[in-house]
Amino acid sequence: MREQDGHQSARLTTRGRPPLSENRLTLPNVITLVRIAACPVILFMALSPTMTVRFGAFVLFVVAGLSDIWDGYLARRYDQITDTGKLLDPIADKLLLFVTFAAFFIISHRGFDGDLIESGDAA
Repeated sequence: MREQDGHQSARLTTRGRPPLSENRLTLPNVITLVRIAACPVILFMALSPTMTVRFGAFVLFVVAGLSDIWDGYLARRYDQITDTGKLLDPIADKLLLFVTFAAFFIISHRGFDGDLIESGDAA
């Protein structure tokens, strides 16, 4: 807050809670935005025909999931909780789950070329 007449004014709190961070672009919010940006990458990697790229999608999904824990910890630890973060974090979580289940659905409903699954008709 401002200093007036040589005295520092007290920071107002709501119901005894510390005030929300005034800066919207905090490290936890940047981590959340990166998690949102990773969602389409995960989707396209999961739909790749090669298993190596699909494994990369899995690794990126795990990193995105761990980043959710990390950004929440950082926001609470360093008092960087913002209204923007409160809005974006659940959106990022739902988007990550939606993309993952969409990839599962698409993969399970498309045909295979026979490279990955052997047919029961052995000659």
